[in-house]
Amino acid sequence: MAFEQPRQKVQTMRITMNRTVVMCNSDCSGGTMSRMKDTNLTVGICSLIISLVMFIWLLSLGHKETKFLKFIVRPFYLPIIWVLSILYNLFFRITLLCFAE
Repeated sequence: MAFEQPRQKVQTMRITMNRTVVMCNSDCSGGTMSRMKDTNLTVGICSLIISLVMFIWLLSLGHKETKFLKFIVRPFYLPIIWVLSILYNLFFRITLLCFAE
């Protein structure tokens, strides 16, 4: 009979924060989580400021600038609308017609 060395258990703790899963060893300090909270807060504040600045900038555009901006952006969002309408007609329209009969 051979002598077996005892296995060391590594305790893992699953921490969920805003749909982010972090696997952390038992020696993980609380500093990691505080840095994550600070990063989330910083990203959130920056996103809010950028969104507000863009909203105010779009409000200040005139009619010609708005028309030009729509002309530039249209090739990017029209294919998305087409694909969504095709998927809607494929999956939901048939179901609605079957229930109507």
